[in-house]
Amino acid sequence: MKKLFIVSDMIDPAKGSEFRIALKPLEILKSEFCANFAKEITLIVPTRNDNIENLQLWLKEQGITNVIIKAVKFERQLENGNHKSKYEFIRDLITFYEQTRVLIPKNTEAANLIFKCGQVNWFFYLLFLVFFKREKSEKIICAPVSGFSYINLSDCIGLPFRSKFYYLCYNGIIWIARKIFKYVFVPNEKYHFLFATYSDCKIFFPKKHQSRIYSEIDVSSGLYSDFGITNDDRYSEILLGRKSLLWSGHLVQRKNPLLAVTIISNLLEMDEDLDVVFVGDGPLIKEVELAMVTSGLTTNKRFTYMSKLPRPRFLELIKQVDFVLITSLREVNSLFFQEALAASRIIIALKNSGLRDFDLANVHLIDTKLIHSENGITAFVNRVLQEKSTNFRDTSKVLELRGELERNNIINLLESL
Repeated sequence: MKKLFIVSDMIDPAKGSEFRIALKPLEILKSEFCANFAKEITLIVPTRNDNIENLQLWLKEQGITNVIIKAVKFERQLENGNHKSKYEFIRDLITFYEQTRVLIPKNTEAANLIFKCGQVNWFFYLLFLVFFKREKSEKIICAPVSGFSYINLSDCIGLPFRSKFYYLCYNGIIWIARKIFKYVFVPNEKYHFLFATYSDCKIFFPKKHQSRIYSEIDVSSGLYSDFGITNDDRYSEILLGRKSLLWSGHLVQRKNPLLAVTIISNLLEMDEDLDVVFVGDGPLIKEVELAMVTSGLTTNKRFTYMSKLPRPRFLELIKQVDFVLITSLREVNSLFFQEALAASRIIIALKNSGLRDFDLANVHLIDTKLIHSENGITAFVNRVLQEKSTNFRDTSKVLELRGELERNNIINLLESL
């Protein structure tokens, strides 16, 4: 019988986003498994902090007993699980992919099926496809693959010229990546892709792949099961006004946190009944903190900044606020966006990438081709804030439908191989 190997270069049930991606096929295959596959699944993962212990605990809690874990150590990672540089991380990844080849024996009875997931960007899949030496009889599933969306330069409001030039070059690289996947890998019947993309998929994918919509993150109901309001005084005291807005994200240029600081500063001057919570940490922390000081946010009692929150507390905070602001230059299926949908919050975001395909009353998208300035964006956000309705529409069902679609995509693909 065919043997299934799941290869995840990033996994930890205790964390969110990409760390949970490989849990999705494991959870699906717990209850539904294709008849032509051996029931035993081999999961190959790198060690990072306590991820193996967390994974074993998660498997036990889920009642999954047919998974064998094989761990490969990242030799160049620091004690905290991070790497000194992207170069060191890539070297560890390449070693991991090479070691994975050693851990997957040749199947003499039937072809192995390798399910690669984890790092979602096409660059990491390209590394895997190059350095993992596939046997001729083996088939590979890559899911989800993302990062093919162009950056709209009109979204780069407030960024210096060098940043806009960087994204112009970035778009050139994306154009090349699209060509590589379209003409080299997608036509090969040994490779099967589920792409994390929406409107852009019809631009460069063949028709047979256009229905293969997949999420960058786990949208299963279990991810949101701990939503709820608590009586924790510290968090209930954060929100003092009649309206509340939340911005959260990794402080990197792609998330455009400096634009968020400018918008928030202007909004607090315009609306005395607004409270804002800003959650984030990352490489741009010094620039963001300086912008907060310069704009007077650090002395504003209606503004709260926290570098990070425990995940359960963060989910509670999303449930408490009225509005969520997203200023990212590119998002296919951001975890934050889907958490806000699960909580039925009102979302205000730049009109980019996959977000534009959510045609929902709760989602307000800013078209920067029409609104060219920070003041214009602020005015747009303020109009949404003033139109606030206490009758929130339930958008959590959207995620349930997406999750069902993704489950069917995985099952149908496995059954066809």
